[in-house]
Amino acid sequence: MIERTLHILIGLLFFATASGQEVPKIIHFTSQDYQAQNQNWDIAQRNDLQLFVGNSSGLLQFDGARWKLRPLPSGQPVRTVECDASGRVFVGGYETIGYWEADQEGHFSYHSLLDLVEGDGLGNEEIWHILLTDGKVMFQSFSAIYVFDGQTVKMVRPPGNVMFARKIGKDIIVPVIDIGLFRFLEDGTFEKIPGSEIFDKMLVSAMLPYGKTGFLVCTQNNGVFRYDGNLFLPWQVTINQELIKNQLNKGLQLRDSSYVFGTILGGIFITDKKGQLLSTISQENGLQNNTVLSLFQDKAGQLWTGLDNGIDQIVLDSPLRFFQDNTGETGTVYTAAIFDNNLYLGTNHGVFFKKHPSGKSEKLKLINGSQGQVWDLQIFDNQLIGGHNSGTLHIRGNQLKFLFNGTGVYGTVRHPERPDILLQGTYTGVIVLQKNTEGQWELGHGVEGFFQSARKLLFDKKNRLWVLHARKGLFRLILDESLKQSVETISFDERHGLPSIFQLDMSKIGNEIVFKSGSQFFTYDEEQNLFIRKESIGNQPLPAGNSLLQAGHNGDWFSISANQIQYYHNEESDIFRLSLVRGSEQIIALSDNSYLFCLDDGYALLPPRSTFPIEKNIPALPLLTGVLVGKNKIPFHGPASFGQPHSFAPYENQLTFQFACPHFTFQPAIRYRLLGFDEKWSPYETLYTKEFTNLPPGDFEFQIQSELSEAVARFRFTIQPKWYQTPWARTIYLLLLIGSLSLLLKWHKRRMDVQKQKLEQEKERELEQQRTHANNEMLQAEILNKTRILADTTMNLIRKNEMLMKIKEELEVATHQHNPEPPARALTKMEHLIETHLTNEEDWQVFEANFNQLHDQFFKRLKDQYPNLTPGDMRLAAYLKMNLATKDIAPLLNISVRGVENKRYRLRQKMGLDGEVNLTEYLMGY
Repeated sequence: MIERTLHILIGLLFFATASGQEVPKIIHFTSQDYQAQNQNWDIAQRNDLQLFVGNSSGLLQFDGARWKLRPLPSGQPVRTVECDASGRVFVGGYETIGYWEADQEGHFSYHSLLDLVEGDGLGNEEIWHILLTDGKVMFQSFSAIYVFDGQTVKMVRPPGNVMFARKIGKDIIVPVIDIGLFRFLEDGTFEKIPGSEIFDKMLVSAMLPYGKTGFLVCTQNNGVFRYDGNLFLPWQVTINQELIKNQLNKGLQLRDSSYVFGTILGGIFITDKKGQLLSTISQENGLQNNTVLSLFQDKAGQLWTGLDNGIDQIVLDSPLRFFQDNTGETGTVYTAAIFDNNLYLGTNHGVFFKKHPSGKSEKLKLINGSQGQVWDLQIFDNQLIGGHNSGTLHIRGNQLKFLFNGTGVYGTVRHPERPDILLQGTYTGVIVLQKNTEGQWELGHGVEGFFQSARKLLFDKKNRLWVLHARKGLFRLILDESLKQSVETISFDERHGLPSIFQLDMSKIGNEIVFKSGSQFFTYDEEQNLFIRKESIGNQPLPAGNSLLQAGHNGDWFSISANQIQYYHNEESDIFRLSLVRGSEQIIALSDNSYLFCLDDGYALLPPRSTFPIEKNIPALPLLTGVLVGKNKIPFHGPASFGQPHSFAPYENQLTFQFACPHFTFQPAIRYRLLGFDEKWSPYETLYTKEFTNLPPGDFEFQIQSELSEAVARFRFTIQPKWYQTPWARTIYLLLLIGSLSLLLKWHKRRMDVQKQKLEQEKERELEQQRTHANNEMLQAEILNKTRILADTTMNLIRKNEMLMKIKEELEVATHQHNPEPPARALTKMEHLIETHLTNEEDWQVFEANFNQLHDQFFKRLKDQYPNLTPGDMRLAAYLKMNLATKDIAPLLNISVRGVENKRYRLRQKMGLDGEVNLTEYLMGY
């Protein structure tokens, strides 16, 4: 840590001699930010990295995300604050001595020690300083020291009125007004340091360690003295006069042994351990106020200043040094160059310059005639050439002239094979600059064949000129030998593998041009005439998302995103939290191997990496800082409370978690999840509050994790169920359910029994009705059948009687003696009558109807299957189905037995039956 901070301060020296304007990054906190009074008297830090500030309104607490004011019960200012290892925050003020601490429930509350003070208490005293030593806490006022040992507060009277006591090594040095310096001994007595009487007329404001055994005595109006263990002598450093002039008020030794001096009138002076000035930071170049009331270095190495109006954090662990234009006179910086011992800045207000290196009082000056938008400044053959909204600039000292003023000029590139030729991209095409006989750059000519906006120009390995349009489009030009004409102009778009012709960019990293389209990077493949995805540069993967690339010195390169820049140097990389000018992001590689970052309100400088090695900080851990229940805020729950499970009532199911990551120099992104409710992590965000509503009963664990480390902070809690959700209630519900089911089953069984009885009775009635109905149907069918048989028999009887009567008549006629016909003729008539009766179809029709009714439409089914059967075949089939013998069938068919056999044979043939199949059995089963 000491070595790292020493490198940082060497970097401070580098820029202090280069330009008195550049200072470390300063983060302002105004009274509007922390919502308290202006004056901030003291600063301390707890082990969980939260800051505590003694303010005129009370105690301020800062977790990196939000400020919280904790007024004293008396409403008095907090003049001094100190934190011990257990997390207690001791405070002192007017008639105030006590500490803030989180109890077992996590409630952060104030504990007064006034009742423990011996004698009459503090009386009219005001505590101005607190020291922690040997497990004791010393509260110092002007006239007394109060020692708290954990049980009692013992008052010790020094030899006189006391300024600010300090611990130097193992000694506690007490400056007594008008007398000198004393050591406070373990037995409670005071021992005067020989030679310290020289301070009897001086106001001692601070004492700081110096070397191994000595210390520095800082006086408000007489400068700094050095004590070597024997003598007190004025510190022979040039800074002394500045400290006397500006009234030295506070002093702090940083952990690398360098010093910070805070003054009443001139802000802060930072020196190395020998007193050589490294940097001066005041209201002129960054502080909110020049009156420094307190100084503190936090655990991350950053410097905090409590001011008469506000609080400032000075970021010491970053190599970046900033110039901020608080007046708006300079404007937004777009480009820069170091030329002829001057630093030139191109802004939207013109070209500004100052000496480089320069003194503290050096101011940026505007070059007359340069007013307007400046896009580019580059040095070519010891001449400074600029791209301006009105044309091409040539700058020497504080003078300029326009080499070309036809249209705006974006930037300039040198021809790779012709060093006497420069090409410039303009608003309306490409122009050529060339050297005249005196070696000065002058306008040559324009390039015919391309008249579009040329925001950026790059030459590839084949000396082809790639042109990027200011809004959309990418072009490649092949110029003729005279560079006056584009003999081939190709426009590239989606057909060549580019996702879009908008949001395009290109950079030359080493000897390779890397193109950007959308959120992807590409290189051009000559053989395929396509843009191919590029995933890495060397061993470094290219960033995802909407990032830009820019080249640096000697193979270095940068990845630029919205809120951060990643610097790649060989196999290493560093991250800077910066936001460049949106839409015109520029990092300028200066001629002294440093870099300038163009900002909306100034610029930032980065020295050569070899001069300023960068080491990583131990990342701050995520911190749960509070839990709010419902709409009403509950008292603050300190970190001590987060390790134990908490229990909330059923109606306390709306919880708001407050959390932070006290890094302070920027706001780290944090993600969260609630185990028991949602197992997935949220996206990383810089939102430090999360609310959950209508949480169900159960056990939960709220977790947070920052982007800086894998550490997880947890808060376990339980939402108690409502009375009707408790196990007892569930038991009662179960018993009621069992009872209800039992009653329901009994009622249902009884109902079923009744229903069963009714059904049985109904069934019995239905069966009786069915039996009656069946009997009726059978009787009816039998009656109908008998009626039909009777009718058939009657008709047969009638026909037979008719036939017999006709035969009788014929016999009477034949036997009559007067009959003229011969007997043979009479017999023939009778034979005909008998034959007619035997072949009468009426008997068959009656048979057919009865047979179909009995055998399920037998004739219809047989005819459908065997359509070639004759009526005679059908009759034979019917008689066979009735299993009648051949001899019985013959008279029915009025043929012989032999005739029946023949008909059986023909029927089998028509039905296609094999010889093995019994025709009668087949028809009986049909």
